[in-house]
Amino acid sequence: MTSGSTLDAILKTRLDLLEQAVDEVNDVISAMREQRGELNLVESCLAAGGHLDEGTKSARTALSDAEQRLRTVLDPGNIKLSDNDRARVEETLEAVTKAQRIVAQLSVDRQRAHVSFQDVHRWSVAGLAEERLVTAANAYKRLVTTIRRAPDPWRRYKDELRGRGQELFSSYLELLGGMAVRGFGLDAEIMADVAGLVKLLMPVDRSAQPGPALRSPLALLGTRHVQLGYPRWSLWALPLVGRSAGESMIESGAFATEIPTRLRVLCADMYALTVLGPSYAHAAIFLELDPEDAPQAPVCDAVRAELLLTKLPELDPGHDYLRRIAQRLRDPWTKARRSFSQEDPVLAADDLALIDEFCEELRLDFLHIAYDPRWVADADDLGTKLTDRRVSLDGLAPNPRDLATAMWLARLRDPTKVAVIHERAKRLATQKAGTGRTEPTRVSRQRIGA
Repeated sequence: MTSGSTLDAILKTRLDLLEQAVDEVNDVISAMREQRGELNLVESCLAAGGHLDEGTKSARTALSDAEQRLRTVLDPGNIKLSDNDRARVEETLEAVTKAQRIVAQLSVDRQRAHVSFQDVHRWSVAGLAEERLVTAANAYKRLVTTIRRAPDPWRRYKDELRGRGQELFSSYLELLGGMAVRGFGLDAEIMADVAGLVKLLMPVDRSAQPGPALRSPLALLGTRHVQLGYPRWSLWALPLVGRSAGESMIESGAFATEIPTRLRVLCADMYALTVLGPSYAHAAIFLELDPEDAPQAPVCDAVRAELLLTKLPELDPGHDYLRRIAQRLRDPWTKARRSFSQEDPVLAADDLALIDEFCEELRLDFLHIAYDPRWVADADDLGTKLTDRRVSLDGLAPNPRDLATAMWLARLRDPTKVAVIHERAKRLATQKAGTGRTEPTRVSRQRIGA
């Protein structure tokens, strides 16, 4: 491979997502500048000589003048007043005196607010070092471009992102991580989808059992590999929470099958595939699994990928549309493997038998939460809508499983529409997620995977 045009689909997807981070930095910088401008306006208003200070000075002058005039009226040596008029003037003078005390307190409060505001400004996103953020983003942009143009992009990707690139990325994410306490927390609607999916993955009758807490899906984009997480990517990465759920279920002893430690990740993959369907296979292969066999790994990622590609069609053996989807995943995975001249992985017969036993348990005992392959037709239709801005999304409230599957099916079918898919899916994710489901559509089944 000698140019960016020859990148395989998996590496291109990963580099595209990394470059998306740079685009998001521009949004962050714009927000920083906007917020800095707003904060500067507030600060100038609070500062000595600012709008509020000048206003209180004017009020004090006017009130002092009113007080002097009223006291002049009340001077026995001046105008003679009736008892009623004198009482009314004295009442007015008392109100002016009270107003003077309020203005004086307002001036004190303004000074206190101005002092406190320094911390508000310092801890807001506007207080971040914009120069550092721009420098980190530009350095990372150059790094990704270098990888795209390298004679061996995969090797450069792995070498760079494990060395200097990892430092750049860590520095960059460290800056972005500060956004959580500076007004840029995780998208509440997206995290609501995560919570809904975790609830689905961890059945109520099992959740009381002890087990490790699920990590955010944003931390799941890679095991020993480069992390790709950032809040706006959670829609693409959302299915990866399924593996973490599977690992947690295994830890809690939720399954009858005795699973040795070295095979837990494979069984967790099978659990996620059973519950989430095609979206998990897409996210794992395109975002996480390493096409190069890592030395000393209990189970290489190639074995995990092969099992996912083999078991995906078995979710519905009676029809071949899942087989076609699996083939569309296998082609780029095989191409990526060729970059490292890897041999096809082989799983020991005994290990494969245990995986089959575990999958049978899932099929029999977890049918109530299993992904129904007939839903792929609905997801495929939704994916078509996501790629076309002319199609209204009003009234659509897809289940997170459907949305994740639709996004990946649409992305593989038309990679040129990735930005449109992401934008429209993000909008859908903020709408109230669907809870019920009618009988799955069947009309589009014949064209799935075509």
